Amino acid sequence: MSFLRHIQPKARFVLIGLGATLAMLGMSSSVNALIGRPGTPSAIGLLFNRQHFVGAVDLSFLQDPVALMITAACFATPVFCLEQVAAISDFVGMNEVNIAYRAAHLQVDDINRAIALANRRFRAIGSYPVSIVLFAVCGLSAHYLYDTLAKRGLLASWNPTELSNQQWRTMVYAGWWANRTTHPVLYLFLWLAGTYLFYFVAKQLAMGLAFADFARSTMALQFGVAPNLIYNSDGYWGLRSLRRFMQWTYGSALIHFTVTLCTFIVWLPFNQTTVFLVTGVVLANVAVVIYPSSIAYHSAVREKQRYLDHALTITPDTSAVEKLADKIWERPNLPFRARSTFSAVAIYLLAPIILAIVSSLIS
Repeated sequence: MSFLRHIQPKARFVLIGLGATLAMLGMSSSVNALIGRPGTPSAIGLLFNRQHFVGAVDLSFLQDPVALMITAACFATPVFCLEQVAAISDFVGMNEVNIAYRAAHLQVDDINRAIALANRRFRAIGSYPVSIVLFAVCGLSAHYLYDTLAKRGLLASWNPTELSNQQWRTMVYAGWWANRTTHPVLYLFLWLAGTYLFYFVAKQLAMGLAFADFARSTMALQFGVAPNLIYNSDGYWGLRSLRRFMQWTYGSALIHFTVTLCTFIVWLPFNQTTVFLVTGVVLANVAVVIYPSSIAYHSAVREKQRYLDHALTITPDTSAVEKLADKIWERPNLPFRARSTFSAVAIYLLAPIILAIVSSLIS
């Protein structure tokens, strides 16, 4: 595996994801757990073609929507994380260019201290001791989740038969492709995938909290998110790096929220614990996604006000400044259309409601 060290990080993670996925598919195929056993009805298929009583069911890898989503999330999450890191690394340089007109009035020492503190936190998040402890905690969390599946079965809220929910979920787990009794190697693969996913999500959350605190502290020092109000330097008024960060952050949050919903609504029964868990995920996303976005919005608004105040100090022509103000306030405060933002929020909020309704109707 030493050759991986000479490959760019993004390509390295893509290769690891492809290799792991192919290994999972090959192993599943070798034990007839890829598409199911001939003559045995699919647990997912029964949702659309009901039978009152069945003696056995299959839940193969390619018929398990949660497993497919976890595999896709494992493949994508390290790439999301790398893109976020790259965008964060461009943030300070982006701001320096955009507010060059007032650089002489900045509290440089305080800003440098905030940058140094953020860098120390990022280094700590990426350090070997923290990574090892975090990986162990994530491994235990994945083991606890799959142990819960073994004890409580699968698809309890999606029972399309006349069997009791206990009989149904026990039967589904018995035919599950990752049953740790009949397919221990596949169970190990799934546990590693869950640990890998939890690990990178935890890193993202920690990194997001550190960046949110940095954005909050630097906004007070007039070094928050600042568009380039002199000219459109990159097609997004100097905020292309911020747009990149927000795109990858929003995409990551939506994928992980969907995986969490599917795990605890499709695999496990929908109950009060699910509600608390989903609420916790939403609160975490508020802390690392919505709160920083709010900071960015208010910071951009303040920057526009500062720039207009600066314009008044260099020109006595108030009518020219008024025309400039009209143009500046017409520009977007963030490098996104409001329609796209509202659409993402609507999907984010409606997804759990739709899944819960479908689960209730099938039950």
